[in-house]
Amino acid sequence: MTRDDIIRMAEENGIVIIGEAMFRFAALVASAERNRIADESKHIIKRAEKRGAEIEREACAKVCEDFDFEFQDDSAGTLKGAAEAIRARGEE
Repeated sequence: MTRDDIIRMAEENGIVIIGEAMFRFAALVASAERNRIADESKHIIKRAEKRGAEIEREACAKVCEDFDFEFQDDSAGTLKGAAEAIRARGEE
């Protein structure tokens, strides 16, 4: 935001600019808003990463379960255990 932007917005809202203090205040408000948006963005990204990991774990576990039908020996139990272990990682 430029000084001209601050002056224009102040005039449009009937605010009289009183020296440099008004510009410093506008800079503080803008900085606080940037920080708020950055913090909110971090939380959104963290939730998206968590959900992506959940989807990936479930897809991997499903692959293990699907292989269970193809094996008739002890490996089927191992694959079932692998599916359970993959899902359990999300509970950590």
